[in-house]
Amino acid sequence: MKSRLIKLLMATTLLASSLVGIGAVNAETTVPDTAQITVHKRVFSEGETPDPIQNTGEIMDFGGTALNGAGFSVYDVTTEYYKKLGDQHSEEAVTAAVAAIQGKSVSVAPSYATPIGTEKMTTGDGSATFAELPLHKAGQYAAYLLLETTTPLTPTITKKAVPMVVVMPVYKPGTTTINSQIHLYPKNETGEDQKVLTNQADFTEVDFNGTKYPNVSSGALLNYALTVNIPVNIAEANVQSFVIQDAPSNGLALADLAAVKVGDLVQGTDYTIAATNNGFEIALKTDAPNVKQLAGQKLLVTYPMQLTASVDPDQVIQNKATISVNNQPGTDLIVKTVTGGKKFKKIDAQTDKGLAGAQFVVKKGDQFAMFKQDQTDTYLFDTWVSDEAQATKISSGNNGQLSVVGLANGNHSLIEVKAPNGYLLNENNRPTKDFTVVAGQFGTETIKFENIRKGGFLPQTGSIGIYAFVVVGLMLMGGAYFWNRKVKR
Repeated sequence: MKSRLIKLLMATTLLASSLVGIGAVNAETTVPDTAQITVHKRVFSEGETPDPIQNTGEIMDFGGTALNGAGFSVYDVTTEYYKKLGDQHSEEAVTAAVAAIQGKSVSVAPSYATPIGTEKMTTGDGSATFAELPLHKAGQYAAYLLLETTTPLTPTITKKAVPMVVVMPVYKPGTTTINSQIHLYPKNETGEDQKVLTNQADFTEVDFNGTKYPNVSSGALLNYALTVNIPVNIAEANVQSFVIQDAPSNGLALADLAAVKVGDLVQGTDYTIAATNNGFEIALKTDAPNVKQLAGQKLLVTYPMQLTASVDPDQVIQNKATISVNNQPGTDLIVKTVTGGKKFKKIDAQTDKGLAGAQFVVKKGDQFAMFKQDQTDTYLFDTWVSDEAQATKISSGNNGQLSVVGLANGNHSLIEVKAPNGYLLNENNRPTKDFTVVAGQFGTETIKFENIRKGGFLPQTGSIGIYAFVVVGLMLMGGAYFWNRKVKR
């Protein structure tokens, strides 16, 4: 890390060497008294920051994007510069003196640096201007240190501008004309936070309204990984809070709060965590030494989630993470998945009336489904078993409604194993309905499952009822006989 910093400072020293003048040189008869330095702040995405480009002092195209909200301060370092320069006036000596000042200014301005004016923030096109900077101090050309003293809270800056040293006079390229309108291009690098479903390969992607999503089931954990870029200014006073939130949509919930891993940080010492709205909220302790050491680095947060019975198979399931600094809204990181289900209705074959109390098992191939909970006649899939005796018997509700959710796409069967009270069930040929689960088609089809009412108006052969019919018949026949004899008399 130290060698990398030295290399970077050496590179920027080379940049600065083209901007510095050697005190004894002056080819102009008329020398301006002051110069103006305009800082053009540029920000680059991680990995896209170009190699050091030599500033010329002129307007240049450095690439990147203009960044507002960065604060810069100017310091007079003339005395220290000439102290380090000594009686040397070569370009190598100038470069070494500048590099020494830069090396002492990486974190904060050194004690020998005298502030000039107040901090200026980049605005508009990402620029800030310092006007009327004297070219001389005590009969020598002045040397100035420019530092990024405030780093924007957003985007997440992982590399801030290297300290810049400018020694007057700065000449226009290829001339002996002093440049009194100097332009500099300090660079920042920003890291992009990411969120992924790490076990996405375990799920098949399916089409859902024209877009492909992982087709998940409630029988599997969904393992997420959140890569968080810790800002380079995490330890500075203007960063008062750094919060990581995960807020899933309805039907998705954190499986286990204790399973949330926050890099190598220690809960209680480096951060606090709380369960919120089926997700969680992590608050880093920005003054903790372990958190400070993460400045400009990445923090990996991993956690498992699972579907709940309230999931709606007609909607895309969203798991949203948000990183916010000082309670400012951050960028939402969303991972989307889908699941499936099916609705059924148990009815009387003659009246279409919904029937409660019927029991079923769900089968797929030679496997039977277990369900781990129900919610208002809705059953959430758990796992597959080979033994029907272990399968969960799911029941129709008061109006005959019954739903299963959390199933992946595919062909299934619903088998009736117990009829409602007062209805028949053929044990040798159990009623079965084949159905297909398709994510997004939960509410488009309700399969009706009919039952026939038991008979009750004819007696069974050999039962007491037949004897009652015989006795009544004999009594009627006897009565007819005696009535006939009476009439004949």
